Amino acid sequence: PGEESVAIIARGLLELGDFASAKDYLRRAIDSKTALPKSSEIRYLYGQALQGVNDKDGAIAQYSQAIEYAPDNFEALIGRASMYLQYPKEQAKAVADARKATQINDRSYRGFYYLAQAYYNQDNLIKARDAVNQTLINAGKNATGEAVSLSAQIALRQGDIARATTEGAMAMRLGLQGKPLPVMPSRKVTNVDLITGSFESIVATPH
Repeated sequence: PGEESVAIIARGLLELGDFASAKDYLRRAIDSKTALPKSSEIRYLYGQALQGVNDKDGAIAQYSQAIEYAPDNFEALIGRASMYLQYPKEQAKAVADARKATQINDRSYRGFYYLAQAYYNQDNLIKARDAVNQTLINAGKNATGEAVSLSAQIALRQGDIARATTEGAMAMRLGLQGKPLPVMPSRKVTNVDLITGSFESIVATPH
């Protein structure tokens, strides 16, 4: 099979959640030259598979290859940003990737969501607020519980208890409706949590 066929099969495995099989399949395809080694899409898909099996460094390496072959690969930039968010010392890189993703596609909420996370992790609440506001604008009725929860956390740290409480309750409802982003909370946020500030962060906050 050629590159297009390899991509179709790989995407099918990824959609099924069979990341291990997708990883092995893509690795064989790349090694056998079936999939062009310099294909940005194949490297992105391989990064997705590695991310799915929790190989963070491997995923970053493949996303980086995808970006090297196609600097405007929005999905690869988003993927690498999501990985950098999990490393406390790499938040600046997460900001850079997410910001570039928003420049490539300023109508998608995902780039702004990851940008807001990165700024939040850097304690830059003003920029985090701007980014999460754009996230919610772009998402519209499709806003996720995680995005609204992040907005609530920012509001709480900025001293806006009313907004934090309202958005916290909204996030709980959205969470029950099953609208998650890849970065999941360890547990749902309650109003009491929001008011007391005792809840765990849904983002990869450096400790």
